Amino acid sequence: MTLPSAEQLQRLPLRAVAAYAARAARRVQPAVHGFIDDDIIEGAVSIVETIASAHFLECVDPASVPLAASRVAAAAADAPRIPEVHLALMAILRALDTAIEVLGTIEAPNRSRYYAGRAAQKAERVARAAADVFDKSAAAAADAAARTDYDSLVKIFGEHDDVLLGDPIDLSESSPLGPVA
Repeated sequence: MTLPSAEQLQRLPLRAVAAYAARAARRVQPAVHGFIDDDIIEGAVSIVETIASAHFLECVDPASVPLAASRVAAAAADAPRIPEVHLALMAILRALDTAIEVLGTIEAPNRSRYYAGRAAQKAERVARAAADVFDKSAAAAADAAARTDYDSLVKIFGEHDDVLLGDPIDLSESSPLGPVA
């Protein structure tokens, strides 16, 4: 199954791009369990989810995203040199990068198309990095789950030529997106 391209992701509302990245990061979270403090990883993924789901993004402290990234990076430096762990950490860091770009559209609305393009590129890299964490059969399942996320986001929120922040996205297990597979 083919993952969506950055160009396809860019046609989604920005909150949908953040949701796509958050769900891909959530998929790799188990790969770092026991190697990295769960609170650090949960905090990082939760921030990306908050960007997708918050009703008022202006209430999100922009410094919280790079702070979470620095915590993940510091924990990565102390983690065992296991390729799957480092690939999972890269996916989580890329999800945080996606969140930074989404927030950039709020901080500099006159450059929203630039930030939207960067957010889409980084979200694409999150899903690709997430698939690299797993063996071949599990990677195919991660790719299929990411594709299903994208297809669901398009169905629910549509594709747009203009840069749209979009409505907050319910990421709970009972939402139309369902549990993270």
